[in-house]
Amino acid sequence: MRFEEIRGISGIEKLNSGQGNPEIGQLWYDSRLVPEDGTGTFFALVTERGNGHAFIPDLIEKGVKQWVVSESDWYKRLAELNHSVALASGTRKILSGIAAAHRSQFHFPVMAITGSNGKTIVKEWLSQLLGHRYSVCKNPKSFNSQIGVPLSVWNLSNSHNFGLFEAGISKSGEMQVLEAIIRPDLGILTNLGSAHQEGFESEEIKYREKLSLFQGSEFLILSSAVHSIHRRLIESVLPAISLIPWEWKLVEGNQYLLCFAGRQELFRLPFRDPASLENLGNAITAALHLGISTEEVAQALPALNLPEMRLSMKAGRYGNSLIDDSYTNDISGLEAALQFAGLQRRENQSLVLILSDAEGLSQDIKTIQESIRSLIISHNVSQLITVGRQFAGYQVDLSGGHLHFSSAEELMRNVSVSDFDSCIILIKGSRRFGLERLVTAWQEKIHGTYLEINLDALVHNLNFYKSRLPSGTGIMAMVKAFAYGSGDEEIARLLEFHRVDYLAVAYADEGIKLREAGIRLPIMVMNPTPDAMDSIFQYNLEPEIYSFRILNFFLDVHKSRRFPSSPAVHIKADTGMHRLGFFKDEAGRLAQKLLEAGIRVATVFSHLAAADDPALDDYTREQIGGFSDFCTALNSAGISAYKKHILNSAGIMRFPEASFDLVRLGIGLYGIESDKQLQASLKSVSRLKTIVSQVKTIRAGESVGYGRREFLRQDSRIATIAIGYSDGFRRAFSAGAVQLRWNDFKLPVVGNVCMDMSMINVTGTSIDEGDEITIFETASDVMELAKAAATIPYEILTGIGHRVKRIYYRE
Repeated sequence: MRFEEIRGISGIEKLNSGQGNPEIGQLWYDSRLVPEDGTGTFFALVTERGNGHAFIPDLIEKGVKQWVVSESDWYKRLAELNHSVALASGTRKILSGIAAAHRSQFHFPVMAITGSNGKTIVKEWLSQLLGHRYSVCKNPKSFNSQIGVPLSVWNLSNSHNFGLFEAGISKSGEMQVLEAIIRPDLGILTNLGSAHQEGFESEEIKYREKLSLFQGSEFLILSSAVHSIHRRLIESVLPAISLIPWEWKLVEGNQYLLCFAGRQELFRLPFRDPASLENLGNAITAALHLGISTEEVAQALPALNLPEMRLSMKAGRYGNSLIDDSYTNDISGLEAALQFAGLQRRENQSLVLILSDAEGLSQDIKTIQESIRSLIISHNVSQLITVGRQFAGYQVDLSGGHLHFSSAEELMRNVSVSDFDSCIILIKGSRRFGLERLVTAWQEKIHGTYLEINLDALVHNLNFYKSRLPSGTGIMAMVKAFAYGSGDEEIARLLEFHRVDYLAVAYADEGIKLREAGIRLPIMVMNPTPDAMDSIFQYNLEPEIYSFRILNFFLDVHKSRRFPSSPAVHIKADTGMHRLGFFKDEAGRLAQKLLEAGIRVATVFSHLAAADDPALDDYTREQIGGFSDFCTALNSAGISAYKKHILNSAGIMRFPEASFDLVRLGIGLYGIESDKQLQASLKSVSRLKTIVSQVKTIRAGESVGYGRREFLRQDSRIATIAIGYSDGFRRAFSAGAVQLRWNDFKLPVVGNVCMDMSMINVTGTSIDEGDEITIFETASDVMELAKAAATIPYEILTGIGHRVKRIYYRE
């Protein structure tokens, strides 16, 4: 599709096709993902939480010359540059319109999947069951949103002969847009439940919206249970569709009869939990309906795996980073993985791609190889390592070269993680190659306990708080204490891209680490020590000045002229917290010293002592008033060109009238909100998991753990898990004070928590050695742990030990 062809799409107001009427190319909405050569078309999306037009200047420098914008000034400026640019009433509408126009060019079958749960797993399993009979184009991962669906459909090409797309919605009106893009011939309805209810007036409205995806479809596959519960609703919304309900009948063990459309087929299933049975039923029924034989399905079932729903990043052993996507491999997934790698990449950091044979391809391997070559070049891959048969004889000219191996075993014998010092390594492969062994061997820490950090959830929380702020109020994001346990460097890089105004750390060495990692944002140091002043100047950090003693140490370095310039300072006022800061009656003397030395004041701020406690709101308002009085005193003494801030996360929600110029966003950024009414608006950022080291049966009357603190009342299965108080699993959790959840079971801690491990009672469960146990994954989990330890959520998050692996991922 060429640029001139989009002129007729509804919503286009003006269009300048630019030089040569270029092809649309790849569709971009996130400036971080645009490749180094600037190819493709950028859509400046405008939402309540951000404006893509703000990134246009940076993208012009990057070489982007094709645009869809909604601001007439930008249209005029880009047209004057003779760029290809369209002015639209809504850029997201045009993104959808282009994808819909592209979809209309293809006439092979397209299947859509929706429901409340299981969409991504059904899509991935069905794709595997279709095997080599179909060349499938599908959403990468769970890319099923108003943006994800059009970008996925845009990947349709003549190399495919089947489209398989999942669609998710969060509010009314969205499915109509997705249906117009996908236009499915067939459908799968996984289920209809209460998930994602917030954007709908009622459950029935939500169900009708979901079902509208299939208004033009010929067949709809669904379980007999869903059919029986929602039959009347389905028939009223989709009166002309042919329904294909199915059900499982247990024969014995793991053998089940699949019954649908008058057929009964016997299968030995790899999973037997209720959710997997439902997902398998949908996938197998769809495969059989599409002409895959019973024998082909039976042969494919043992190789099915629970797909990884995310790309994850882990620390490597030689200062490198490993991006683990070692379970599936297809072209659209490769592009998503390369984009994720680009987001995590430091400036000038080399990118190494380890790539196995791909799945779900047509027989035209040369076309696939050229597509991969184009992706490698556009994403500036430094070195390529290929595994398998598809790449035998394949060559691509890269600065770091190209190595090829027939198997993962051969690769591991000939390549070491030490060969990639300080690189970022993307490991992308089909499960049958076992490339996950590279990740296991090359990651920095093998400790069985790990903390997963959802970067998309953190961005959601940031945007939520942005939406609550008055126009013009900036954000100072707190990344002290290892970013509340989440990892300061990775979080700071993400926040820098999303253009927060300031970062704040507790001590200078935290700021130095961020500067050495390439972070350029202004960084406030909240507790600068005298011996750190030279480093503060050297690394262009900005100290909090809270006493005349600290000010004098700062001025000594300033006067010494050891450094070419002095950083700005942040003045702390004590308005009632009584921890650090100047009193109001010290403002005049303070201003005099600052003016005499010519020191620039960046901000003046104070700290609320009880912003989260409604019973103390009068005191909080006194503090806010006292802060304004302090600023007035400074102004009177000649200090005025500064920004003011007093609100923390709780204050942002409860005292918006005191937003001033900046707010300090801390615990809320990481998914914990003191106002329980607003907790549902945040997403959990962290999930702490560990593994079971051993399971044994202990007889009644025996004791467990140090000090014989607890005796068993009955014969019990006791599991030892690989987490203890040195990892942040506090000793206060001992002897039943905490119960961990596993499926529908509550597993109490038994005996005293040890330094490196703990024991839990798993009686009545099927838990075995090597299984994973989740310590927390929601805000309520963290709050329960804090309550058990008579502390606050801050201490639970920041107390997670540094030897615990941090794994960063996007949904």
